Amino acid sequence: MKARIKKTKEMVLCYHKGNEQLLCLLEKLHVPCQIISDSDLEKTISICLQEREGEQTKSQVEIPEPFLLFSGISQKRFDEILNLLRPDFPKLMKAVVTQHNQNWTVVQLYRELCREQKNFGVHQR
Repeated sequence: MKARIKKTKEMVLCYHKGNEQLLCLLEKLHVPCQIISDSDLEKTISICLQEREGEQTKSQVEIPEPFLLFSGISQKRFDEILNLLRPDFPKLMKAVVTQHNQNWTVVQLYRELCREQKNFGVHQR
């Protein structure tokens, strides 16, 4: 019996913090994009990836900068997107949704990215 691998659909979760240039670039690349609003910050990433219609609650947390979460994107497509984002957004935080982090809240993932960035910066010196 052959195992069936469930392929996840291509999606980018985008917390754009009012950065319309970022949204325009993603649209130009024909990247399926779902906006993460402030009311989504305490939801899990897996919930944010689903088509959602529900209550909008005000989060007690704020994230100061835009970032992207990639899901179901092939390595070739991922490289293409990153190469086009780098010139205009060299310090944009990016992550890939994994089995390990899909049940984290958006805020937890953002904090982990900040921690990794800080540790990476320390090791770069």
